[in-house]
Formats: sequence, structure tokens, C-alpha cells
Amino acid sequence: MNEKGLISADEVKCEFELFEVNSYSILIDKTSVAADIPILTDFKLEDVFTFSLDLIGMEFCHRKVKLLTVDTIPDSSAWLLASDTRVVYALTDLLFSEKREEQLIVRLYQKSTATMFSYVDWFKGETDSNLYLTHIFERTHGITYPIDIRYILRDLKGRAILKGQRIIAPNQTIHFSSRDMKIDNGFAGYIEIYANVRPLNSPILPFYHMYVDYISANSVASMHQSGLSPWKANNPFFRGYFPDNNNQHLVVSLLNKFNSEAVQPIARLEYGPEEKRRRIEKKMKTIAQGEMVFEDMNELFEDDVHKEEPLLTIVTDKDIHRPNYYIGPKNKDASWFDIEHGCVFQRRAAENAIPESKLKLLKQCRSYPWQNNIPLLPLRFDIETVLMYFGESSISYRNFLFVLHDSNGRKIFEKEEYIKIGSIIGMDDYCEKNGIEIDRGLLIIAPSPSIKEVPVYAHFKVGFRHRKNSYITSTVAGGNTINVNYDFDGGRLWKNEHLPIMNSEQFARGVFSKEFDTIVTVIHSSSLFDYKDIAKVDIDLYSANGSMNHFVKEIAPCTSSTFSLGELLDLSKKSEDYYSIWIKCRNRYVNAYHFLHRKKDNAIGVEHFYYGRFNTPRLAKQ
Repeated sequence: MNEKGLISADEVKCEFELFEVNSYSILIDKTSVAADIPILTDFKLEDVFTFSLDLIGMEFCHRKVKLLTVDTIPDSSAWLLASDTRVVYALTDLLFSEKREEQLIVRLYQKSTATMFSYVDWFKGETDSNLYLTHIFERTHGITYPIDIRYILRDLKGRAILKGQRIIAPNQTIHFSSRDMKIDNGFAGYIEIYANVRPLNSPILPFYHMYVDYISANSVASMHQSGLSPWKANNPFFRGYFPDNNNQHLVVSLLNKFNSEAVQPIARLEYGPEEKRRRIEKKMKTIAQGEMVFEDMNELFEDDVHKEEPLLTIVTDKDIHRPNYYIGPKNKDASWFDIEHGCVFQRRAAENAIPESKLKLLKQCRSYPWQNNIPLLPLRFDIETVLMYFGESSISYRNFLFVLHDSNGRKIFEKEEYIKIGSIIGMDDYCEKNGIEIDRGLLIIAPSPSIKEVPVYAHFKVGFRHRKNSYITSTVAGGNTINVNYDFDGGRLWKNEHLPIMNSEQFARGVFSKEFDTIVTVIHSSSLFDYKDIAKVDIDLYSANGSMNHFVKEIAPCTSSTFSLGELLDLSKKSEDYYSIWIKCRNRYVNAYHFLHRKKDNAIGVEHFYYGRFNTPRLAKQ
């Protein structure tokens, strides 16, 4: 790609060959330059078109330019777009409205577009994989036109099995299911998503967020994915854990997308009591470019998985996308009930502890340094909350303060706890042992006030299990400073990487059908001890075709509000199964979890809501 953003003839040819293009047409406008058009002798050029009336009839690439209308859409299998202007949206709008989305769009100039790549693991057989792609860019960047996305399904060796293009209208959600794909049962691989989004008024970060559900006979697992660039070599990825059930195992997936040389992953198992930690390292399978590998960590470490306080991390010798950690039964190849992608953290001893001077200031502010918010759902949903701690902190740390608030936000319980790495604590038993009776509420986990050395952060995972279906599904809780009126670490109040900390806008997928419902719990809390504000939360529910229902909920401080789509919608009047759910609060930070609930057996899969955009510029690797 040169300074004009012009891609080469070889790049166009590779794209055409990959998507099995036979013939193509060219779309031009007043900015198009004939000398930039590549000679593509292997493909038939049908015609040259324009939306500009004053270009009609002129000669371009030895063709008379024609006006592109509903009546003149050619039968070409692809378009070569010879412009970097907004004319692309005239083309996507026409192809979408005329149901011609299969006509591949290849942009000759890409300087002004945000080029996005993402992928999710893909299975068929024991597990049905379901990917939900929403056109989020109207809400995030004011893109009020359809966008085109390309998808490629690849096997574990990276070979393209299926590919195509879809065009998505604003706020529309499209659904991919492995069950509907003509691939063999037992398939494992990954599906890639590519998009080129042209900004209208503001720059677009190359970040496309999406959700995936893995549905099997006995369980449901959910995850979000967003692409962006690979993580740097030698960073430790964690959030994988060994299940305490001997009939279950931990499986890791890794993809080497961009390295021409093979990647060597190393699995590290740290274990032992706090004062005497030890580490075992094992080489994993090497990964050639384009390949994805799955590896069983229980088989790799054998009896060592039963060591005291186990902490698993994975490092690689080259940059790589973060791994996915799967939990499932040992007697199944690909049947999952818990999944989480790895996250990176660095431990650098004392510099990752909060200085004593800051702790004194926080005490004067009557504030926790940070907190994990753990919701307890209303009893009517019959879902138990499970605490999970795997040492995800900036220093080695095990001392916490548990503060429980009831459904009205009143503090009803407070206790310091020593939590070992690898602890899994069911809140039903915890409440019973401590004499707590509660319908719904919020558990705040903060650092213990009696310990002088406090990490900059410590993250819990939060698990859930339906009381009529025993497996645990989990996601990260996150330890942050929330809804405060001071600046703690150099700009967090207004310069949070995602969005300003005092407001929030996040989204998730929703499913509402005869078989499934989606449960949502929205959390409103603060690190301030005396916080009394009420959050007014807008809930926008977009159906698959982009139409919207709007709801408003007021949430008291230090509590949560839980509802299902079935409680909001009338099943007899709806026509769509898939939704995008947006929560927005203009003056307070709120966060949320969503559960896919299968009604017949109470299988559930949980994931957290996430941002549709980042504010901090960050480039994706092409």
C-alpha cells in the first residue's frame, strides 16, 4: 500500500482468487484515476459504473461509463471500488436494498478506511457455534449506512473452507451458526471477520466487537471477541483455571495469524503456599502461521494440576492473539460450559503496590482503592453466584474486605477474608455460614484495610451456576475505582481508555425465542463509602432488523437490577430471535452481565457487556 493507500494488483488478485471471483465491475467517481486501475487479465471486466451524472458516457479503462441504478446492477461477482470517498456507502446501500450482498467489494484505495480483523473459534458437532455481528457504527461513530463484512471459515491448518460477504444495515444483527453450514460434524477451526469502515465525521478505531455462543447438549458457553492487534511476545496470559472436578479438563486454543515463523508457547504452572511459590514450565505444541492449536492442560501437567494454589499462565516467543481457555467434560472433544480469553498482566514487585501516601489520601476521601462488584441475582432466577480468585493482581495478594449490600443498597455485612489462589466459593454456602438472608444484592470485594501493601489492582472472576444445573460459567469481575469525585492515577476520572469513568455505554447480544431467553443484570456502585446517587439507565433493545424498543431503569447505589428479555418483550408479538442490547448512563458508570438461558434444562452461559468503541487511538495489525 503506497502513500495514497493504493493496494497492489497482486493484492487485488489474491482477494479475487480467495473469494472465487470470475468477473468484476469498476465503480468510479470524480476522484478516480485510470492509471491506478490494475490490469487483471485473469478476471473478466464487465463494465465501469458511476453515481455521478457528469461522468456518464466518458471513457474509462476502455469502457463507456454507465450510471449505476437499481435497473443497471451487473451480474459481476465483485466490485473494484476506485475511490476513497464516501461513495462506498451509496454502493453498500444499493446492494443491500436490492439483496445483492454477495457481490464482493474490494477497495482499491484504503487510506481513509479503518481496516478491521477479528476471529472466533468455531465448532460443529458436539457444539453448535453461534456468532452475532451487529452494525454498531451508527451508535459509536454516526455511520448511518450499511457496511460490508467478509467472512472466511478456516480449519485448524488455516485452509479456507467457506467464505463470503454480508452487508449489514445500521443496528441490524446477523447470525452465523455452524449448524447451518455445510461442514462436517467434528469440525474445529476458526471464522475470520474482516471489515473496512469509512468514517463520516470522526476517526474510527479498527475495533469490531462481537459475541459468540457455544451450545451443546448439556451446556451453554458465551464469550466476546474484538480482534485488534496481537499481544507482545513474552507477556503472561492468565484466567485459565483447573476445575476441581476430576471429570473435567482445561483446554487452551491459540492462533498464529501473523507470524511467518512458528510460535512456541510455554505453559507455566505456579503453585505452593504464599511464602514458598514454585513454578513448572512445559512446552506446548508449536504453531505455524495460519494454524490454530488446541491443547489439554490437564494432560500436559498430569498430577501437577492438583498442587496447592495453582496459577496457570501462558507465554509465547512471538506476538500472538490472546488464547482462549475452555472448561468441559473429559469425555467430550468439544463440549464447553465455561470459556474465557486470556488477559495479560505484569508483576513488577513494589512498583505495582499503591504508595502509602496515596492510601492515606484515599482514607481521607472515604474511598476504597478499588473494588470488584459481584452481583447476587434475585431468587426468582434461581442462579447462584460463585466467587473465583486466581491471583490476578499486580502483586501477590490474598487479603480482602467483603462488604455485602442488600437490594436497597444498604450495607448488611462486612468481613475481612483471606482468599487463597484457586479458591472457588459458592455464595449460597457463604451466606448460610455467616447467617445472611438475602434475595438480591451486591457484594463489594475491596482490599483489606489491615494490610499495608495493597496492589494497584486485583481482579476476581465471577461465576454463576443455575441451582437446577450444577456446572459453573464465569467471566471477569474486574477491580476498578468506580464513580469517584477525585483523580487517583493521573487522569482516570476523565481519560479512561474505554470511556470516561463517570458515564458508560456498553452493549451485548440478546437472544429471545421459544428455546432461549437472555437475563441481564446491571450493576451500579461506587468506591466512595458514602455514595448515595441513583443511576438512570437507558436500555435500548434493537431487534435483528434494527428496530428499537426503549426502556428506562433507575438503580439505587451499591446494588444491581436484573431482568430478562422475556419480561420486557411479548413473545406472541415479536418476529425476531436475535437482539443487541445497549445500556447507557450519562452521569454514572454502570456495568452489566448477560446470561444466555436455555429454558428446557436451565443451562446458562455468562459474559460481560463491553464497549462498542475505544477513545484511545490504537492501530490494528494488518
